[in-house]
Amino acid sequence: MGRHAGVRETFTGADAAARDRAAARVSSALKNRAADNWRPLVAVADACGGDWGHRAREAAVTMSGQHADEDLAVILLHDIRAVFSRADVDRISSRNLVADLIDLEDAPWSEYRGRQSNQQPRPLSQTQLAQLLRFFAIRPGSMWRGPRPQGGKSAKGYYRDQFEQAWRSYCSPHSGQSAPSVLRMLKR
Repeated sequence: MGRHAGVRETFTGADAAARDRAAARVSSALKNRAADNWRPLVAVADACGGDWGHRAREAAVTMSGQHADEDLAVILLHDIRAVFSRADVDRISSRNLVADLIDLEDAPWSEYRGRQSNQQPRPLSQTQLAQLLRFFAIRPGSMWRGPRPQGGKSAKGYYRDQFEQAWRSYCSPHSGQSAPSVLRMLKR
């Protein structure tokens, strides 16, 4: 216990400034959610001293590189924001959202190859859209156009406000497709 006492004190509030400094130093190779996930672990490694911080950063970059679908999911968020902006609506059915995504020029959705990029290219399906959005805890729900009709049919879809938090966390505040366009260019 004696050799770890300093680490425990650092993270129990005894040295909040050191904790904040340690938490801020994550590899520049990690972005968005990956950086958020690794920040506390890297901070603990830094507090342990020695080369633990360096080793933790290397592990974070290596292990986060195995999740290529995050970039695709972030591109999807940007494209969905563009669809909502163009349509100027507060909700959209899954069917219409998929159709609008497939129609986007320079987007991967008309020839989607799956999360691992190992399938035959096919247009994105509603099920695949839902699977990609699960990464952000966004799920389709039942919706009606206008007031709920008696005995009427509902459609599955998404409300704009379901995406707001993910857009704030993963997309630049400026509307447009600059970030996904850059990612698409780099992947070619």
